[in-house]
Formats: sequence, C-alpha cells, structure tokens
Amino acid sequence: MMALVTKAKSISGGTMNISILLLSCIVSVSAFSLAPINLNRGRASIASTSEDGSCLTVRRLSTTPFSVGGPSEELLQLFSRQVTQEFSASQLYLSASIWFNRREWEGMAAYMLAESAEERGHALGFVDFANKRNIPIQLETIEAPDAQWESPEEVWADILKLEETNTASLLKVAEAANECQDYAVLAFLNPFHVSDN
Repeated sequence: MMALVTKAKSISGGTMNISILLLSCIVSVSAFSLAPINLNRGRASIASTSEDGSCLTVRRLSTTPFSVGGPSEELLQLFSRQVTQEFSASQLYLSASIWFNRREWEGMAAYMLAESAEERGHALGFVDFANKRNIPIQLETIEAPDAQWESPEEVWADILKLEETNTASLLKVAEAANECQDYAVLAFLNPFHVSDN
C-alpha cells in the first residue's frame, strides 16, 4: 500500500487526492483479502463466499472518518427526527417573536427572531452533515406552534418546555450514536450539547 500512496503523491504533484488514497486502500485490501471490491456510487463493499461456496457475504466498507460501527437504524431514525425537531423549535421561536412584536416588545421580539434563525441553522447543519454521510433524512410535518399566549410568562414557559424536549432529543441521538460507536455523529453533536446545557 505504501508504494501506491507514494505513487499517488507523485502523480498529483505533492498533494494527495483523497479519492486516490481511498482507491489505493481499497486495492490494497482487495489484494490481501483476495475478495472482489465493488464500488457503487462512492460506497465500497467487499464480497466473500464461504469455503463451500454456498454463502455470499457482502460487507460495506466504511469510508467515514472516526466511524467504527456505522449508524444503527435507531440512530438513523433519531437523526432524521432531530431535523424536524430543530425546524419545529425555529417555528416556535418565530411565533414568539411575532407575539412580542405585536405587543411592541422589540427587544424580546428581536431575541426570539435570532433564536428562530439559530434553530433553523441547527436543522440545516443536521441536513448538511446527513448529506455528507449519506444519512437518509425524512422530513416530517411541522404543526403550527401555539400563539395564543396571555402573558410573556406563558411564552417563556413554552420556550422552556421546547428547550427541555430538544435537549432530551439530542441526548437520545447521542446515546444511539454512542451505542453503535459512531464517533463522527458524536463529534458533530458535541457543540449542540455545549451550547444547549
């Protein structure tokens, strides 16, 4: 493999193209395992058969750094659901901003609007990460948030409930990532835990 990496470096003029390195690693793995390597839309898999030829096993090779186990079904579902949770939080903050603005509480309205943008940014961050990792995202319906508050205290009570729910949801995603040893997801979630707690 070292010869292949050295050759890849010299071809690209000193900078190594990650695709060439990955291909070099795949070729090396294939040479040592004597099993065919299949590339399908950037995903590598290795196929092997049992000694008697009756059983074919296909294993997907992880191409994601810091991922030992890969995402479980539970993690995939929770991750996708978190996108909806973040968009829902954005909607509640936006609704609160509108409520405060109508009562001429400009400072509170501006704060809630900024929080709405932050939550939307979180959702888009999840989508961007999911796209880079080939994590399927299924957007869910977001119900209109309650906007029939009687006082600022009621608004803040709903915001507190929202933040508690969002934090619990993030912790579930982190637990699922930890269980399947998906360290890339854990690293991605770390800033959310730091800012939310």
